Amino acid sequence: MFSWLTSSRAPVNNLHDLQFDMHCHLLPGIDDGPESIEESLAIIKAMVAAGYRGAICTSHIFPEVYDNKADDMLRGVDSLQSALEQNKIDFTLRASAEYMVDGPFIELAKAKNLLAFGKKNYVVIETGFTQENPYIDEAIYEMQCAGYCPILAHPERYIYLSQLKSVEAFEKIIDKGIELQINLFSLLGLYGRLSKEVAEILLKNNFIRWIGTDIHRSQHITLLQKANNLRILCNSMRDNPIQNKYLAESI
Repeated sequence: MFSWLTSSRAPVNNLHDLQFDMHCHLLPGIDDGPESIEESLAIIKAMVAAGYRGAICTSHIFPEVYDNKADDMLRGVDSLQSALEQNKIDFTLRASAEYMVDGPFIELAKAKNLLAFGKKNYVVIETGFTQENPYIDEAIYEMQCAGYCPILAHPERYIYLSQLKSVEAFEKIIDKGIELQINLFSLLGLYGRLSKEVAEILLKNNFIRWIGTDIHRSQHITLLQKANNLRILCNSMRDNPIQNKYLAESI
């Protein structure tokens, strides 16, 4: 069905080419990520072995679910970075967040209180999975007025988008100045057949600027090596404007 998924070139160390993860849950005890510092360190050791040099920690900020604040992220990164140094693990961490788009988020954007990263003040945002978000247009407007560049996390997982199977639906998002990030493990089918198919289509159309692991728990460690050998990822690193590696210039 997808002849472009095959290639005579053997993929080699794809994740080393990415270098930096920009969407992951590594801070212990702060959201649905690792439960302990030991689990965080185990995940990071696996990321280092797979070729990553560092990561932007994007724990959830979602009022009444994960009621975290920017200061929580900053303290968490400082603590985890100290643990890495104590264990002689060479891996660079920076603090940001995965923000749920809602009313409180819009107020944070207006006040310029979002925890951004990179030269363009990137901020990772998410919506609910089943229905289109009523705050999204206002949120994007306020973010851009405040000097932030929005990255929509895992668009392949939003049922209200993926079930359309419409390239035009994603083009409209990009036309608003929103950059798209797929989950690495979507390409392995972790979230189901439809998410995998949509992620592949987005890559085929060169719509993806970021690839994040969105890794949460140590159970995902085995998926890193599988992803390292993905042929489609090898092709996409050549054909798509993937920005992960350029984070080295700003973090």
